[in-house]
This record gives sequence, C-alpha cells and structure tokens, in this order.
Amino acid sequence: MEKSFSVTLTELRKEKRLTQKEAAAKLGVSQALLSHYEKGIRECSREFLIKAADFYGVSCDYLLGRTTERTGEIGFDIHKAIPGDFVLSPETLERAFIALIEMLERGKDEKLNLLVAAELYRLIIMCAGTGFIPEKWVAGSIKTDLPQLLDVSETFIRSRFASLKSKLPAPKRKAAPACVQTVASQADDWLRDCLFEMLKKDETV
Repeated sequence: MEKSFSVTLTELRKEKRLTQKEAAAKLGVSQALLSHYEKGIRECSREFLIKAADFYGVSCDYLLGRTTERTGEIGFDIHKAIPGDFVLSPETLERAFIALIEMLERGKDEKLNLLVAAELYRLIIMCAGTGFIPEKWVAGSIKTDLPQLLDVSETFIRSRFASLKSKLPAPKRKAAPACVQTVASQADDWLRDCLFEMLKKDETV
C-alpha cells in the first residue's frame, strides 16, 4: 500500500530520532510549518521536497509514495530489506533474481549458468504457452510442441543439476535476503498446497 507524503516524512524524521523542532531547523522551516506537512494540512514546495529528500537520503519519488525504493537506484542493495520485500510482487521477484545473479557471479561456473538459463527458458516456454508473452520469445526451431518441450527440458535439467551438484564448491552459510525468503516461502507454500490437492484427488479415484 502506498504511503502518503506526510506519513513518510514523519517516519523518516523518527528514524533519525529527531524532534520536529530539530528537523525543522535542519530543513530550514519553522516547526509549525513542518508540523503542517507531517499532518498533511499543507502541501510542501518543490524546494522543500528536494531538500527533505537530500537530508533523509531518499528519492523524491519515495517521499511522494511513488516507489518503495528509497534511493531510486537500479543497483539497490538487495541484502538490506525494504518493506516491499515481505510481499510477493514483481519488484520482489526482481530483487530476488538480482540476489541469484550475485551468487552466480561469485561462482563463475559456465555449466551452472547454462542450467539457470535453461530454467529461465522453461519459464518463457510456459508463459508463451499460456499466452502471457508472444510465442516469438520461444526459439523458432522448437516452439511447435510447447508441452512436450517442457517435459523434456525438466528431465534434462534435473539430471544435469544432479551431476553438477557434487562438483560445485559449498557456498558460505549466510541468511538469505528478505526478498529471496519471501519468494521461496510463497512458492513453497503454493507447491505444497498443489501437491496436497493432487494427493486428495488420487485418493478419491
């Protein structure tokens, strides 16, 4: 849910543990005016918006509630959780994918990169098969039978992952970024629910 400018402005001040009087002095406005901004009674000027963004180290879009990314930078730190990381969304998936890329870059294993590319390609095939993306995204030489291609690719990828697993160095133990934990837990819950439903159907047959 988007936050209003007044709520965000108040939260940022409290994060810095500043009183309204202290923050107002640093921002070059009166305490009464800052109070009006934080209560949503008055709209701030463009100059104040920029000054507040610089002072709190966030983007103007973040202050205005147009994004959940504080800095607005593409290369954001996925290891530092943001509120949006705890809800499954396109942004959370993007951040989780960036975390995966970081781990792949450390290993620099070409075979593993190919297997990840194959898994991503399976997703492209599924999306093309259901009409979410154009079929042209699937390689032209093998797009004639998408379901069969999915089955073959799953068997192939599983066997290659199994053979590669013993050859890869063990990664250092560290907590997964919040975005990765959200993606994993949501997907795991969904897959378990699907499996439960499949087992129930088998029992009734």
